[in-house]
Amino acid sequence: MSAAILDRFKMLRPLAKGGMGEVFLADDEDTGERAVLKMLRDDVEARGAVDRFEHEIHVLRRVFHPLIPRWLADGEWQGRRVVAVSHVEGMSLAELMGRLKQRLSATTALFLMIDVLHALQKAHSATTDDGLALGLVHRDVSPHNIVCDQRGRAHLIDFGVSVDIRFTDVTPGTLVGKVAYMAPEQASCFAVDARADQFAVGVVFWELLTGRRLFRAESDQRTWKNVLACIVPEVSQFAEVPASISRVVSRMLDANRTRRFATCSDAADALLSAAIDLPMGEVTPIATLNEAQLRPPVSPRVTTLVLDPLADAAW
Repeated sequence: MSAAILDRFKMLRPLAKGGMGEVFLADDEDTGERAVLKMLRDDVEARGAVDRFEHEIHVLRRVFHPLIPRWLADGEWQGRRVVAVSHVEGMSLAELMGRLKQRLSATTALFLMIDVLHALQKAHSATTDDGLALGLVHRDVSPHNIVCDQRGRAHLIDFGVSVDIRFTDVTPGTLVGKVAYMAPEQASCFAVDARADQFAVGVVFWELLTGRRLFRAESDQRTWKNVLACIVPEVSQFAEVPASISRVVSRMLDANRTRRFATCSDAADALLSAAIDLPMGEVTPIATLNEAQLRPPVSPRVTTLVLDPLADAAW
């Protein structure tokens, strides 16, 4: 980082470490707010990794939404590329589900997913300075990249493997993202669009409602085959939810992307319309969860960013 930017942030502690980078919690001494510093590891030399990191910085500069971490600064430090973003105080949905002793209510899950869909819609509609659509696809929507804050809102993080579909980097035989949450076209290494992200939200929602894994199996290869087969049981087979909710989930998870909702905004609207059929008294305020409702944490810290796109911790 430049000296001016380095003076601005005070590192507090590590948050996460992956194959390509490291993440640190920091104080933004200009604003008094907490920040997250994400930097490439000094031994990363792969051109693709560097290009992806630069692309992520470009995305963060262009996407503005209260449920997406805000770009603060970027630069270099000791020859390493660094980006600083606003910090989301909370825990990943993956950790939350691993620690909860019972499932979240369907109403709580629905409103968390509406948050994620709205954040994705903003990313999908981002434009260049000239007003041209960027054509962004996140490609890694999963419980690990959704952070629940103390107000009960869901934030979408980590655009590290996002892609501009105008200049797609899909290489035959290369999978990018977490296989268990991929749309069939993404798992097939075909070109993807915003509807692949919608599918991923559908997988997360299905799993929240049922308390089961949709595609994940005992091996990555088996999981991949399950995604390609795309056999999706009705939510109602495993949970008592209104038929209106089940229909929306099934449409989001259609193997044929032309039969999914046209946009994430449309999917969010459909969920909101179906919410009238849910008992509103069942909302679980995330901030009120106490130790009696949570299992002990796996580690003493909350990992708010996942750097390894193939990481898929159990929950």
